[in-house]
Amino acid sequence: ADDLGCHERLVVGCLSSGLEPSSPGKDEARRRFVIVAVLGNLDDFLMYFSIVVSLHFCWWEFILGTTIGAICIATALGTCLWCSPRLADKVASLPLVPVV
Repeated sequence: ADDLGCHERLVVGCLSSGLEPSSPGKDEARRRFVIVAVLGNLDDFLMYFSIVVSLHFCWWEFILGTTIGAICIATALGTCLWCSPRLADKVASLPLVPVV
């Protein structure tokens, strides 16, 4: 995870574009956030790809189910966090890597 190989310049450019100078600790946190986000999206993509390739669902069932599921999860989580500032503080204090 520490070596980004040939994509390091791209990631560094994305992290530093338009941002004011910050401490090395913040830069490292941003770099780790990008890595975790990319790996999390790759994991989701592979799961969805395998479902689509299995031809068990039609394309519209897949898109409709994914959309409805995402809306339900976002609504439930948003409502819980909006109604409970204590819960929102606890969620904000969770480490990023296990959550993603």
